Amino acid sequence: MQRSLRYLPEFLAVAVTLLNAVKPAVVDDTAYLLFARHLAADPLHPYAFELFWNDAPQPAMEILLPPVVPLWLATGMTLFGENLVALKLWLLPFVWLFTRAVWSLLGEFAPSERLRGTVLFAFSPAILPLISVMIDIPAVACGLAATACLVHAHRTERWGWLGAAVVLGAAAAQAKYTMIVLPAVWCWYGLTHRTFAKSLAVSVGAVTLFAAWELFVARQCGESHFLHHVSRQQPGAGAGDFAEKLAHYVGMKGALVLPLVSCLGGLAAGWGLYAGPAVGFPRRLVDATALLGSAGLLGVLLLPAKSQVLLPTLTLPAVVFLGLGGATLVTVGIAAAKLLRQRGPAAWFLVGWLTIELAGYFVLTPFPAARRVVMPAVALGFVACAWVGRAVLLNPMAKPTRAALAFSLATGVGLFALDTWDARVERDAADAAVESILPRPSQLWTQGHWGWQYAMDRAGVKLVTPGVSRLRKGDWLILTGPPDDDSFTRPYHGAAVFTLDPERTVYIPRYDRVWDDRLSGTTVPALYSGRYPFVGRDGPRLVVKIYRVTADWVPQPPAPATESR
Repeated sequence: MQRSLRYLPEFLAVAVTLLNAVKPAVVDDTAYLLFARHLAADPLHPYAFELFWNDAPQPAMEILLPPVVPLWLATGMTLFGENLVALKLWLLPFVWLFTRAVWSLLGEFAPSERLRGTVLFAFSPAILPLISVMIDIPAVACGLAATACLVHAHRTERWGWLGAAVVLGAAAAQAKYTMIVLPAVWCWYGLTHRTFAKSLAVSVGAVTLFAAWELFVARQCGESHFLHHVSRQQPGAGAGDFAEKLAHYVGMKGALVLPLVSCLGGLAAGWGLYAGPAVGFPRRLVDATALLGSAGLLGVLLLPAKSQVLLPTLTLPAVVFLGLGGATLVTVGIAAAKLLRQRGPAAWFLVGWLTIELAGYFVLTPFPAARRVVMPAVALGFVACAWVGRAVLLNPMAKPTRAALAFSLATGVGLFALDTWDARVERDAADAAVESILPRPSQLWTQGHWGWQYAMDRAGVKLVTPGVSRLRKGDWLILTGPPDDDSFTRPYHGAAVFTLDPERTVYIPRYDRVWDDRLSGTTVPALYSGRYPFVGRDGPRLVVKIYRVTADWVPQPPAPATESR
């Protein structure tokens, strides 16, 4: 391999980071940015503050906010202020850890696929669109880097790499708690490669560091953040005996099967096409599948949502994403079976790793979301690369087709572009709404969540807490709403619902703004909480309405519905 390619991980990390820097704050970015703002001011008391993150300000301890990414962002804020673009660039070390770890692990398990595989991983729809300033990709990056260090320590017999694995593993788990499956992956590696003592030492060390931080939090804030949220997870709560609770739990987890398949159809379909020729599928069939899958994704992107209803219980997104996900699982499953037939520690480790990640998904996933399948998608990619690398040595025609490679890159970059396009609506609409009533005569108020909340916060606009916030005569109220009663209100109101009082507010029609375009596809909130990475829509992306407060007013929640007799 050419010497210049040694720096491919660095080049890819810079390219991905620059792309990520152009995306506005989206969905949960707001929580981590506001958490980082607090940490920049008071790092020794990480959860000793309140954050508006549903229907009212609530203790930060009650919000799932692992510390690693916010602490890193807080350091960036201390150095160069709260500039979102600069903070996105500040995430470069995490992206570099990811690309370098992938490069290293592919060198170990699929050396012939190192170049193609690293590029596809970097621009994968499981990685590029999901970076933002959220915790998912930094956690994956630290976890993969820890695993790469463990593998390297086994090869070189250098204890320093074990120390790096301990630190990175603890950082991964404190970046996102679902990474607590890492010790199982490491111990499995130790069993398959006869280095169990080292793997166990890394696992114990990482768990010890993880626990040390939780002890610090408990001492400073009164309780462990991790244990607080573990105690709130009560599958089967409200059920009767053990059998009923077990049935409830099994049913709840069984409902995650189809979302797993459909989300993998959006985030990992490229790996199924990548491995298609290597498992024996005709190259023309692989190309036809790539073409058909692309057509389906374009249909979801372009067609109105009402046109995507094929049958009363069947939609185009279901057909496209479930079809792609099912084909991917079948193809990579065949690749895994073929790997195991060749035996060897690498084959057993990779297939076991994939199995652990799939099991972890069901145990640790509370609701369907594409970001919940990032690690299973990554493990699928390594299995696919490992088998392709072996198959190509026996048959050059087993290499991936150009259509498969193009599909992989296009879906990753395309999903990123759609999410960026979708995210900018809330930022631009918030800025336009505030600027439309400048110079500001009085306090501005709003209702909304996610990227809208962050943009409004930066502009000094307050969120309404129903029953608490006191709006004064002369204040202004900026609201978003659906185009009709059947449409999703974006941005999500955070459950801070209140009823407008026509005697104390006056609607100003000239400030109405409707944000729309010809693309049907939307990632908010589908990519972050939903069964499919993106779906179609019928109404505008966002509608903004502005009201003037004509008398002092405390907005009240809607009265509860009464039962009719």
